[in-house]
Amino acid sequence: MSCLNSQDWTAEGGIRLPSLVSAKLAIAQAHDWGALVDAYLVDAAEVGDRFVAYVYGDLSGQLVDGMTIVTPPSEVIAEVEGMALLRTVSGNDHYVMVSRLPAAA
Repeated sequence: MSCLNSQDWTAEGGIRLPSLVSAKLAIAQAHDWGALVDAYLVDAAEVGDRFVAYVYGDLSGQLVDGMTIVTPPSEVIAEVEGMALLRTVSGNDHYVMVSRLPAAA
């Protein structure tokens, strides 16, 4: 089940984070992941070796908060309090998966 619902969309088409997700995002951003985190992923879904999610806090400044992205091939390398640190197979990027959608049956 998604952390977001239709009431979370703003008139401009962006996403306003619910307070629970916002709090969890703040916790993820405050945590020392031991790597430079390129972006934070909300409502991530695993698709093969990639993740599709809403992105927040992109370091490059090229991605708008709430934008849907697909990561390059990535793997989970650490898990903390229900969140996960992802590293791209190339090793160039790290993402934190703040929340994850359940796998489809």
